[in-house]
Amino acid sequence: MPLLVFWLLYLTTLVTRCQAQDDSEYDYQDDDVESIKATSGARLVGAREGTHLEEAPFIVAVNIEGQSYSACTGMLITTKYVISAAHCTEYLPREENEKHNKKCIQKTQNGERYTAGVFSLECRILWTTDSNTDQEIRNLEIVPVHPKGKVWVGVNDMNNIQSFLSGESSTIKRVVRHARTYKGGNNYGSFGGYDTTIIELDLALTKLEYFQQACLPGPSFDDIREGKLAGYGKYFRDSWDKKVCQTNRYGKMKFHYCKNENACITDSPPPSSKVCDDFFNRADTPDTVPEDKEEIMIMNGTKPFFCFGKENKENKDFGWCVTQGDYYDPRNTKKRKSWGFCSNDCHLNNNEASAGVLRIVDHVRVMQEDLCNMFLKRSLPHGTVEWLPKILCVGKINLWSTAVWNYNKHTGSFENVDDVDKVDKLVSKHHFGDAMGLGGYIASPGTCSGDSGGPMYQEEKHWRYGSKKYVVTGSVSGGRGELGYCGGIDNPVHYVRLKFFARWIVKVMG
Repeated sequence: MPLLVFWLLYLTTLVTRCQAQDDSEYDYQDDDVESIKATSGARLVGAREGTHLEEAPFIVAVNIEGQSYSACTGMLITTKYVISAAHCTEYLPREENEKHNKKCIQKTQNGERYTAGVFSLECRILWTTDSNTDQEIRNLEIVPVHPKGKVWVGVNDMNNIQSFLSGESSTIKRVVRHARTYKGGNNYGSFGGYDTTIIELDLALTKLEYFQQACLPGPSFDDIREGKLAGYGKYFRDSWDKKVCQTNRYGKMKFHYCKNENACITDSPPPSSKVCDDFFNRADTPDTVPEDKEEIMIMNGTKPFFCFGKENKENKDFGWCVTQGDYYDPRNTKKRKSWGFCSNDCHLNNNEASAGVLRIVDHVRVMQEDLCNMFLKRSLPHGTVEWLPKILCVGKINLWSTAVWNYNKHTGSFENVDDVDKVDKLVSKHHFGDAMGLGGYIASPGTCSGDSGGPMYQEEKHWRYGSKKYVVTGSVSGGRGELGYCGGIDNPVHYVRLKFFARWIVKVMG
């Protein structure tokens, strides 16, 4: 069937599950790609457990070596096709990748198989048109001969044998990597590219009681809005074998990392200056930070002093810790010793499975496009790349919540500044963390190893029938800031922006 005819059919025929009032809002998939009909997209640290069927019935666990644990997450968009991250399907080595690609293609053309590490592969060129540039592009099709790799659907906990056996699985038939696929390396390297891939399964998943296919967003779909995240990744934030915990928003170093494992101090208050001690001890000033604020800034002439409460507002039993580094300015990070209040992150249940459990984060914010682009460009080590990634940035701007007082040298008293405009100006000019001029900072969810390829998604209701549908707007690529360990301050998580790849996906499937 000619591609244009196929695409028009795809866009104009009803599929009840993904129907929308605006036909250009969504792209939709049905069981048989030949007759697709349509009308109207590394862990979640400490996230709550999810229920597959009720909350994310399109989520799959992926392991390209076929081992019975989740190495990555994916999204089922038909009974045989899955979307995941390109770096989850790295069958061929990153180093001299183009050389390995060519050798694998040549071997396949000669009727042989190419060996790369543990994998025996066949590789072919798959031509499509880039929907963003209308140019013909050479995608790479990889057929894993051995090991086959595997995908599971309908599993809440990959570690629980009963849950594992109750799901449905299929081996991987082939993987298609975009011609401009992300080539790995921190901060996109000099190439950039798109961290998304298509996985075709050997067997159609047919147990509909276990899953529901997700919808892809169409070109006009509004993907800059609140949604949900899901994945099978790590529950604990760690670096190698060392657990790492994150501070909360109530201390000096917000959403930074504690220097040592199990480092929360609960038997003494956090550090405080003499100015702050004097302020809190006076009869005519507050004895702690007001309930609706996170800190107090005292101006002594042009010099600011910042005061914080003696107890952790999130939970007084959580304590505080010594922090490592200063990441308020991602362009100029510093090795500075300071402190912050420990978050729930530091007090997770050690009996929880470290990975492999479906977890969900609700009410997640997506940053505005201009701000996302600013963070993206700052993450590029060479300032530019051959192919600029098309991404959503998942993170929330937390504005400074600061009460301001002046110290009057002549009277020796403290005076409250209650003029809102004056407070804003003083905080903007003098706040130690406002290096980026945002009036606050970006806090992002902790997406880690195992969550890669998982979705940012919208849960919606069918406009006519009221049934649920799920639109996957993004696919986890990862964080690209200086602060590692999955998330953290001013380190928004990058999600491949799927609305720009929906047509490419359909062309590959067709």
